[in-house]
Amino acid sequence: MVRNDTEHLVAQINNDKDIELTIAKDNDTSAKYSGKVIVDKDLNVLEINGSYSQAKQKYLKAYVKEHQTDYKNILTQGITKRNQIIE
Repeated sequence: MVRNDTEHLVAQINNDKDIELTIAKDNDTSAKYSGKVIVDKDLNVLEINGSYSQAKQKYLKAYVKEHQTDYKNILTQGITKRNQIIE
């Protein structure tokens, strides 16, 4: 699990193709919704819980895109560290 410096972005890196982003109002008070999004290492959204409303799904996708640069930074660091650990 990795977090950015302000700790409002959280990612759990299972592997390069299965990364779970947790968007939480507790971590980022500006977030409109809390939820989880599965992405690949390039931040392509692979899965969002189908029980989320359309508005929530759309918002979570937009949130990921808005914070894309910060997510990419923590994912690069996290994937590198994960690879060092499992080698």
